[in-house]
Amino acid sequence: MGRPDRTQLERAPGTPSADRIAWTALAIAAVLSAALILWESRGNTFFNDEFAVFQRLGGGFDAETVFEPHNGHLVAFANLLYAIGFETVGPDHAAFRLVGLLGLLACTLLVFVYLRRRVDPLLALAPALVLLFLGASWEILLWPFSVATWGFALAAGVAALLLLERDDRSGDIGACVFLVAALASHSTGLAFLVGVAVYVLLRPDRRQRIWVVLVPPALYAAWWLWALKFDHDSPVSAVNAWLIPSFAADSLAAVSGAVTGLAAGLSGDSLNPTIQLELGWGRVIGLAVIVALVVRLVRGNVPRALWATLAILLALWAFLALGLGPGRTADQSRYIYPGAVLLFLVAGNAIAGIRVSRTAVAVVLAVAGLAVLTNVRQLHDGEAFLGDYSERVRAQLAMLELGGDQVPPDLDPHADAELADLVPPQLPIQAGPYLEAVDRFGAVGFTTAEVLEQDPPVREDADRFLARALGLTLTPSEGPGSGVGECAELASGGALELFPGTVEIVAEDGATVGLGRFADSFPVELGEAPPEVPVALAIPADGSDRPWRLALTSGSAAEVCEAG
Repeated sequence: MGRPDRTQLERAPGTPSADRIAWTALAIAAVLSAALILWESRGNTFFNDEFAVFQRLGGGFDAETVFEPHNGHLVAFANLLYAIGFETVGPDHAAFRLVGLLGLLACTLLVFVYLRRRVDPLLALAPALVLLFLGASWEILLWPFSVATWGFALAAGVAALLLLERDDRSGDIGACVFLVAALASHSTGLAFLVGVAVYVLLRPDRRQRIWVVLVPPALYAAWWLWALKFDHDSPVSAVNAWLIPSFAADSLAAVSGAVTGLAAGLSGDSLNPTIQLELGWGRVIGLAVIVALVVRLVRGNVPRALWATLAILLALWAFLALGLGPGRTADQSRYIYPGAVLLFLVAGNAIAGIRVSRTAVAVVLAVAGLAVLTNVRQLHDGEAFLGDYSERVRAQLAMLELGGDQVPPDLDPHADAELADLVPPQLPIQAGPYLEAVDRFGAVGFTTAEVLEQDPPVREDADRFLARALGLTLTPSEGPGSGVGECAELASGGALELFPGTVEIVAEDGATVGLGRFADSFPVELGEAPPEVPVALAIPADGSDRPWRLALTSGSAAEVCEAG
């Protein structure tokens, strides 16, 4: 076994009281963070990739389902977690939020422990506080799936680094296991593989320990060859290699601004805060970070852990740059958290063994406190986006669930011109697979009573969605006299309740016909009823006994008759 890297393992001396204060403050902050995140996300539902997993698992669960690539990534832990969750508690988003929160707390704890080995415990506390409230990365904090992928990979990677420092066989075995876990969680594990390889290769006993970094990629390569049968797209493209330097520079600016609270935008003109990160101050701070790092490296006696964590950070940004596509930029919310974790690890290793004055520690804690305040606001802004999304999605899914087998199984809202602008782009569903998953696990949408409690725009969109899903439209009719039942006059400004069945409509001078069900208005535009030309409207039975309401949105009067 090689001699331990004492520069890496020894931390600046901290008094026992400082250690107790740091642990106590971290525990209190963790409780506050948990309460804040659970409160902010209390009305949320599943988001984006979670619906893809929900539909896929609705068709059955086996080993192949666990290891099937998702957007080119191996996300076995997330697949397994959601499969177990759906089978045991159903689509209860609160349960998944709780699991995601535990993952965040575990990742923060590991980062604190890692840094505490190197620096004063109160100095190690500052990054942990920022990570607990990093609202600039709201997608990670508020979205359980991102924790089950990015978060689990980060936690497993940091655990692997900690275990390597044991400098014994048990530690090496544990590090290897956690590297495999990181790779099985998300492609972020590949960056940790690079860093661990650097750490091991810099050791004098590298030949005896090289197996630690050979086993995980061998298993990953075996998975990748097996997964070729799914004909999935690779998450990286070599064409993007020229983007790596600029992406890394922008990433450093985004992360530097986020962790200091200086990246928050001031416009406030959009619900989606992803586009509101400002990189100006981040570029200044990032430049200072580069200068400080270069000075540290030039001084020499660089610990292996610094080279390793620096390699992990650069590898992460390189992989992200290689995977760039339309709409993806370095300041994406979900990229901030992993960048912050790794930047903190690099900083901790860079100042390991250097005595930091109490005044400097106090200044760092003060900056962290201000950053927390700013990030709490950004977290709230992120929740504003997710809250708006959740209300709309749950109302529209309630309509899909009401329609049931009356809805064409191949209905894809994003491929339907009339629904594409109505349904949030983060709702990747298809009617058949979604309803199959609902039959297996339970409903995700609102109840009809909950739909009626939503704001008017949400209920109006729900009516439009349901009408389109059921195919409600005006069609030519044979006209009165052929099995026509009871008739009623419909005047402008009035409304008639319609139950399942078919009605024939004859407008005296022509009229525009509208429908409403859960909305107070008549948001469904059925089109024109020509003068004196009968048209028919068929209303299928669905999962609610609430009637539709028929009205003329233009025109003076019409006769509406039950068709035989």
